[in-house]
Amino acid sequence: MKPRLVAAAVSAVAVVAFAGGCNSDPEAPPQIPAPGAAADATGQTQAPPADLSDPAVAWAEQVCTAVEQGGKKLSEFPAVDPNDPAKTKQAMLDYLQRISDTLGELSAGISAAGEPPVDDGAAAVDAALTRIDDLRGALSNAREKLSSVEASDPVAFQTALAEIGPELEGLNTTEGPTTDLKANPELKDAFAQAPACRRVEGV
Repeated sequence: MKPRLVAAAVSAVAVVAFAGGCNSDPEAPPQIPAPGAAADATGQTQAPPADLSDPAVAWAEQVCTAVEQGGKKLSEFPAVDPNDPAKTKQAMLDYLQRISDTLGELSAGISAAGEPPVDDGAAAVDAALTRIDDLRGALSNAREKLSSVEASDPVAFQTALAEIGPELEGLNTTEGPTTDLKANPELKDAFAQAPACRRVEGV
């Protein structure tokens, strides 16, 4: 049972990647400095100072701050104990709900930031909010399936995990709502400058 339990937990954790809580890969090749960037004494590229007086950069900073806060709330992963299926089931249910709640808070944070002060900004926000709704829908379906089975029935429990695992794993292919926001060229530039966005993306 343990491999399937772990797979389901990892799949659930993978959903959090849309909030951007990933670190840069230590094995990644050196990046070519962007125009205006400079290297410090250690050779690390330093971004040019962010201009938070720019309305678009300030908007991106507000949104990425919400993303960053959401990632911190999800830093405690569910406890997976193959010797205690009931405890594992409840931990998974709680964690899936916590992800959904955090996504809801992120949606509210994006909405609270208002319409981005860029061309076609409203369309980018609509796409991001739709993606969040889709993510929450998939999480709700997974949680409902898991909740409906008895943890004391190993076969039924494993079957439920086998069913929800691929559903959640499918969400691992999405980078989340920031992808839709950054599809807008002006917002992409603003995200590249905002300090909170750079922290979220591990830059």
